[in-house]
Amino acid sequence: KELYFLPYNLFLNAKKVNSNIIVIPVSKFIKKKLEERGIKTYKVIYPPVDVKSFLWKGEKKKKNRVIYFSRISRDKRQDLVIEVAKKLPEFEFVIAGSISDKNYLKELRSNSPKNVRILTDLSLKELVKIVKSSSIYLHMGEDDTMPATVIEAMAGGCIPIVHKSGGPWFDVVDEGKYGFGWSEINDIVKILNGLKVDLRFRKKMVERSKKFSDEVFDKEIKELINRVSHII
Repeated sequence: KELYFLPYNLFLNAKKVNSNIIVIPVSKFIKKKLEERGIKTYKVIYPPVDVKSFLWKGEKKKKNRVIYFSRISRDKRQDLVIEVAKKLPEFEFVIAGSISDKNYLKELRSNSPKNVRILTDLSLKELVKIVKSSSIYLHMGEDDTMPATVIEAMAGGCIPIVHKSGGPWFDVVDEGKYGFGWSEINDIVKILNGLKVDLRFRKKMVERSKKFSDEVFDKEIKELINRVSHII
């Protein structure tokens, strides 16, 4: 925990010495949090995401599958996916990710119904393949900053369902414009039961994901550097 907050503490100390330090928030969510603490920020620059690797061009037929890929750990709350899966036996659910907690993984597997598959330590190629053939991406984190997985899934043509908090909701999904939001587990069940998606909407997800690409990040950083160099 101390290591996690080290950059923030270093920033606070540096800010005391040099008031001209530029603070770049990685999401609207973080920008708001910083400004609530009296920290003046530059505009939001989103971290670069490997959109190209996941880019869906219609080459994979979409299945009635919901995927959630993340590090397998209690804080990622994969057990909530299993709760949803039990209520929706007509859907296939895939939980994928690297193993962070073996005991938690064991619990997940022992509690999973037949419509849930848990895949561990997939290669990038294997992950991309299953994302491109999946229909929905379900994100269980609350108050996340800017998880790349939501954007990667959208690049793969998946419709995102995210918690109504943090970067996924306010920045990526834009409060429901590019996907769906949930507050309680039953919200997810209702969304999936009533969801009808056409090809045009999937293409909209793919285009949205490009806003968070390497190219956009590079452009934003270059503009920042040029602005600062002119001031100097």
